[in-house]
Amino acid sequence: MKETYVQMKRRHRRELNSIPKFFAFNRKQYEENRLASGIPEEEVTSLGIMGGYCRKSDIAKLEEISKRHVAELEEAYKDDDFLYKAVLYNLNNYEFCVTEDWTDVLEELGFGYGEVFENERMRHIFEKAEVDYMERVYG
Repeated sequence: MKETYVQMKRRHRRELNSIPKFFAFNRKQYEENRLASGIPEEEVTSLGIMGGYCRKSDIAKLEEISKRHVAELEEAYKDDDFLYKAVLYNLNNYEFCVTEDWTDVLEELGFGYGEVFENERMRHIFEKAEVDYMERVYG
């Protein structure tokens, strides 16, 4: 059976979480979270984002996993049904019925506004998901 958007995102999360990491925003958090992660001080390197750290030896693996995840999503998005369900899921997740703002949905899916709404196929899928979502919410 083909993997759904939610199944893929959960698998991606499990794969990323399999690599020991920790986050810290001050020295005290750094020490506490480094110790809890089990990563020795001499093996720590910054992820370069959001106060994240991991083992130096895991950087290449994290990069490979991230690139593979992007490629898997790009391939999966070629399937109209997969993309439709991904959009629908994120419309719900980001409470589009309240905000009517595409920003978070597009960001989560990895698209820019123009990329979606200037492409006939994608615009159709996104608009159908929006109509179906709003109908489910408001009846």
